[in-house]
Amino acid sequence: PVVSVDSTAVHVLQDVVNAFRTRGVHIAFAMVGNRVEKTIRKAKLNDFIGDQWFFPTVNEAVLFCLRHQQAKREVGASSDMGADMSNPEVGLKPVRPGDEIGFSNDLHHACTAIFVNLIRDAPTSAFRIMAVLGKHQLTVRRAHIEATDEEHGGGEIAAGAKHTYFVRSTRHPGK
Repeated sequence: PVVSVDSTAVHVLQDVVNAFRTRGVHIAFAMVGNRVEKTIRKAKLNDFIGDQWFFPTVNEAVLFCLRHQQAKREVGASSDMGADMSNPEVGLKPVRPGDEIGFSNDLHHACTAIFVNLIRDAPTSAFRIMAVLGKHQLTVRRAHIEATDEEHGGGEIAAGAKHTYFVRSTRHPGK
């Protein structure tokens, strides 16, 4: 994680954001620490970037970006090409991400966190996931499964789940 930035880094960030914007790409910032946020605000970089592009979690940043991307496609398909795509209201339309897998080494000092989000969960999903982890010589130290019932097209309810596994390697020390 980035814990501090100086004035040079602020200028580089502004140049990078500007370069991507000229190509039609926005940059989202997630989990910006207090010291970094203070420097960004003092340099007024947040005004240049836009507060709607700063998020407390990576998940929220990704969801907003998916919504923004969807809204851009819809605006591009409509006759209203002058719509303001920097408007935070753009990100309010619900999106349905697909099955996702991710990991992080920052959540626990001794384990790697593996996230598996399934749109449609099955009674044997946890068993199958743990079998794959075991096949790769990973031991599960802690597991958490949270149901996520979401409405999909036509009022259909999909019984999904968010699986989180904290794992360690049995091959070598460390994560």
